[in-house]
Amino acid sequence: MSVRSLDERGASELLVRVPENELVMGVSHTGPVSNEALARRQRGVWREVRSRPSGPVGLVCRDGINFSAGLRAILGCGRDVIIAPDDTPAVLSDIGDRVTAIVADFPTGHGHEVRVDEGDSEAAPDEVRAEGSPRVHFFTSGSSGERKLVTKTAAQLVGEAKLLEQMWGPVVEKGLIAGTVSHQHLYGFLFRIVWPAITGRPIYGPTLEAHRVAEVAAREGIGALVSCPAHLRRLPSLVKGGSDVVEFSCIFSSGGPLDFDTALACRRSLGSAPVEVYGSTETGGIAWRQQSDSDEVPFRPFPGVEVRVRREVLEINSPHADVGVEPWTTTADRVEMTEDGRFTLQGRVDRIAKISGKRVSLIEMEQRLLERPEVEEVAILPMVDETRGRELTAALVVLSSHGRTRLKQEVRRELNDSLRAGLRESFPLEVIPRRWRYLSTIPVNTQGKRVVSELRKLAEQRSDREVTGLEVLEVCREDTRAEFRCVIPEDLSYFDGHFPNVPIVAGVVQLAWVCQLAKDAFEIQVQPSSLEGVKFHSLLRPREEITVVLDWELNRRKLRYEICRASVKIASGRFVIQQ
Repeated sequence: MSVRSLDERGASELLVRVPENELVMGVSHTGPVSNEALARRQRGVWREVRSRPSGPVGLVCRDGINFSAGLRAILGCGRDVIIAPDDTPAVLSDIGDRVTAIVADFPTGHGHEVRVDEGDSEAAPDEVRAEGSPRVHFFTSGSSGERKLVTKTAAQLVGEAKLLEQMWGPVVEKGLIAGTVSHQHLYGFLFRIVWPAITGRPIYGPTLEAHRVAEVAAREGIGALVSCPAHLRRLPSLVKGGSDVVEFSCIFSSGGPLDFDTALACRRSLGSAPVEVYGSTETGGIAWRQQSDSDEVPFRPFPGVEVRVRREVLEINSPHADVGVEPWTTTADRVEMTEDGRFTLQGRVDRIAKISGKRVSLIEMEQRLLERPEVEEVAILPMVDETRGRELTAALVVLSSHGRTRLKQEVRRELNDSLRAGLRESFPLEVIPRRWRYLSTIPVNTQGKRVVSELRKLAEQRSDREVTGLEVLEVCREDTRAEFRCVIPEDLSYFDGHFPNVPIVAGVVQLAWVCQLAKDAFEIQVQPSSLEGVKFHSLLRPREEITVVLDWELNRRKLRYEICRASVKIASGRFVIQQ
């Protein structure tokens, strides 16, 4: 049966049905969950949703198994599902205005909330069957502008999942399907929720943090890992030399181009070269490739997806595309076709900026900088200098070891001028970056994608560091939890006089860091006077790498924090946040 000919009712039934047996359907944050237990959770949500007024229902669950139960219940009521991209207060407020109920596995603070019961205390007798032809609505990531609602039918989702099983089912051996990317977005939703749901494959419910992949894989047994380039770049180094042997039968990557060095490192350290899936929320999956032996492997269109090129831009005719679009959809990617119908990506057409009246390809500028031995990663942004009223570009640069050595040996301006000089052969002087920021990493969201608004904040800072002096290397935000991997600069101004010859970070400075990071992560104002249970366990010194973990308990209005160095807890406590 082709994807286009799938029956909508039959597809809905596949998504709703739960085999009622004791086979383990997955592992949640509380332990193994059987199909029977999942069915009880589904029925509890189903009965609650049916009692609410008609209309679409929001869905936001931190655990993938609870999410699966909620999804099956909502579709079983014949209601449309609106999936929240995250559970920040602003997003939940927006979702709350669109729906008649919100299904969640945590307190959302909304009066029309329906909770997924993880206790499975009541074996509800009702049998849930598919009703109507409900649709599932996703938000685009918002990485380049306003969020947009994208609609998928059950037949589209099931059809794409059947395609995954057809292509990689034989490769994925026994074990859980787990992911470092959120199931609240289409990529994670398809690979971590729908594919396992229609094939009976078990899943690992929580979204994994990169540094916990090896531990969980060894303990629980992960067969397939669903990830993204930003997370995969770190994984080989995280498992290298560890006591746990980590090998996956299949690794998937999406959300951006995967460089060949990372693909090779994954094959050597994790047992498999990642399968790169190219597509978007609007288009669904378009094509795939696997860089096993070469970085020149072109993308191969998925079965049923037609591709063509108009003015160097890729157009597709796909059964997975957004509901209501024309047969042929124009993407934002420039491509070059091969004779056998495959293609290579040549950059995005929507990354053309106009600076001082001159058009410039930001991707081409990034590629020129990546050719320099000092540069490991770079992002170029168009900016507006508000004080002077002029357009300019800013460069956020991750330096290579060679670049870091140069930065230590030279004045920062000399390195800036050297990189600028290298661009003058290809670009007019007016468009070459005027602002240069050197970072340890370029931050990404939970899907491993760069978020323009976040990058712009970095570019607009007066220096490469926050006002508090802490240098943020990596940010992982999901829902009401945030982790900041940071490094303490050697020349931190707070070391002056504290203490001579033995510099340490004062406790009040650590609290200032927490206040600043909480404001950045959750847009909340934290006052040191509202502290509870503060403990300082160990000292912090220059050049040390730390992790600041923030948990925002919205219902209790409390922010818990921990500052850790490797596995050592340095400080902890909580703030009471006033309304």
